[in-house]
Amino acid sequence: MKFSILVLCVFTLIPSTAVVRAQSAPEGIWEGYDGELMHVTQQTIALANAIPADKYSWRPGPGVRSVSEVLMHIAVSNFYLLSETGAIEFPKALEPDDIEKKITSKPEIIDWLTKSFDAVKTARAKETPAAL
Repeated sequence: MKFSILVLCVFTLIPSTAVVRAQSAPEGIWEGYDGELMHVTQQTIALANAIPADKYSWRPGPGVRSVSEVLMHIAVSNFYLLSETGAIEFPKALEPDDIEKKITSKPEIIDWLTKSFDAVKTARAKETPAAL
């Protein structure tokens, strides 16, 4: 019981501390974000490149996304989240609901991943702490 209360307190204080810090130093709100975005982008693209093309159709079990579907899900999600915030228009080429199943070639998937991370980087560069 004491452990649960401690965990609850810690998880309640951490976001509160971040909000107070962001409010007291709005210019530093992006501190660390750009580096993390670059890190995640590089690792995701490197992983997509390292997986052999013939393994893109592999799935761990029935009803589970294949490798290509997971990678396309990341790309589509990046575009979707940006479009929901009004930062961009969702790409028409990705509009079918089952697009994750239709785009399966390694080069095309890597292209969409790269475009999606570039869109995140571009949208982030346009934001200001005051606008948040």
